[in-house]
Amino acid sequence: MKKKKNRSEDDDFVKDSAWDMFVKVVVAHVDPVLASMLYATEFKEFDQTQKIVRIATLKKFVLFQDLFIEQKKNYQEYLDRIFGYQAVLVVEFTKSSQPIKIVPKMVETKKMELGNQVMHSKNAEPKKIDISDQKKWKLTHALLEHFGGTVKEIIKENHEFDA
Repeated sequence: MKKKKNRSEDDDFVKDSAWDMFVKVVVAHVDPVLASMLYATEFKEFDQTQKIVRIATLKKFVLFQDLFIEQKKNYQEYLDRIFGYQAVLVVEFTKSSQPIKIVPKMVETKKMELGNQVMHSKNAEPKKIDISDQKKWKLTHALLEHFGGTVKEIIKENHEFDA
């Protein structure tokens, strides 16, 4: 069994559709900034007796409110055709911006294959160094005094993929 819509729901749908149609037609004839503002509007109501079309747009657009006045000659004809002769557009700058959701960008990682290359190490263990000459190895002995341990030489091997 179909649920019958009440009259006000149908009227709201027609008015919303009328506003959508107005925006689609007008954006080609007005300043691009005003067109962007119209896309961000929300249709509030249409008072048929007073012929007032009330819309809400973002608060931040209040800086550009003069555009609605300056561009009136470009959109009034379409407002009259869609909402009736001498329709008046009332703009409220009351909408809040929706926070932008930042989606983390997935970074594509590529696995490098070395193929059949085999890395050979000349010496798996670091080479021990004779540091008995304290004059020659002054800094090394100072470090050992504070930190202790052993000193080993680490040999860096050059591989084909080292740049």
